[in-house]
Amino acid sequence: MSLQNKVNEDIKAAMLAKEAVKLSTLRILKNAIGFTAVQNGSSDKTLPDSDVMVIIRKQISMRQDAVNQFTIGNRLDLDEIAVLKTYLPPEMELSELESIVDGAILELGATSKKEMGNVMKKVLALVNGRADNKTVSNTISQKLS
Repeated sequence: MSLQNKVNEDIKAAMLAKEAVKLSTLRILKNAIGFTAVQNGSSDKTLPDSDVMVIIRKQISMRQDAVNQFTIGNRLDLDEIAVLKTYLPPEMELSELESIVDGAILELGATSKKEMGNVMKKVLALVNGRADNKTVSNTISQKLS
């Protein structure tokens, strides 16, 4: 089952179980997926799982930024982050990411931060959503300094 279909099924289940936080989070996610599908010109409004994972990571990032900005008050962003993370593959260990970065740098012959974009593109294709872009970027930056 695709991630997009799983989100739709989980919306129905959250409605039946009366899980308000999960339901509102998944509705926002569904809208973001639909918006991206329309922007990409998808005629049947479906996206591949890799695109859906990118959207989920963006939604998590938005909520983490909100948590950082609004630490006062009774916010549900932490619960929303937990809901969204259930749709992502498990996070890659830092040591595994570092070995992938080292391999990409060696393969591309990168020696300076000017080549960071090419290394980033290669590494992101290899990690396949198991590490967030910020962690990948920081790891590459440390290796190329």
